[in-house]
Amino acid sequence: MKDLFVLTADADAEAVMRQVLRRFHAIGIREISCEVDRHTGRDPGMIHTGPALVRFKKGLFHRVLLLWDHQGSGKERESHHTVQDSMATQLDHLTWKDNHLAIAVVPELEEWLWHNPESVRKHLDISEQEMNIWVDEFVKKTDRDLGQAGRAGPKERFGHLVHKKRQHGPRPDDFEKIASIASLIQWQQSASFGAIVKRLREWFPIQ
Repeated sequence: MKDLFVLTADADAEAVMRQVLRRFHAIGIREISCEVDRHTGRDPGMIHTGPALVRFKKGLFHRVLLLWDHQGSGKERESHHTVQDSMATQLDHLTWKDNHLAIAVVPELEEWLWHNPESVRKHLDISEQEMNIWVDEFVKKTDRDLGQAGRAGPKERFGHLVHKKRQHGPRPDDFEKIASIASLIQWQQSASFGAIVKRLREWFPIQ
């Protein structure tokens, strides 16, 4: 059996998790055998059928990890903790008890990126001055202060920078390349990413 199966809600998270798990030294775990896939129904689909889908991975993998964005999941009126607990209960009933982790990123995956903005700048190959100017444009355009821009709109903020540089929106390879150079120590300031790393270290400690 392989060590871990990861089911994400979209291609961006799939790309990120593939890269993160390749950097096992950076997150403090042993090298593991794993597969990463995505749910075709995106965030709402994950909520509705994610646990049932990974039921069929039993006997093929020792552990499972489900990852989705809270924003856009259809469960925004509930706390992400409540939704995670509900998903965990379903996984318990589907024979994954003590071998699963269900994590909602609040508000969405791009929140991880802004714990290490230097990697975003390096990936886009822009100067610090350019980045500051473009972020300021975004702040004025959305009528937010800088703090709100980072906390409430990480996806829109990232999309604005990518579009300014590339004239198109973010693509999965943008996420993969940023995840390959980002400080995964700084990313752990994110509650969701930190929770994932904590559990991975419990499951797959360095021998």
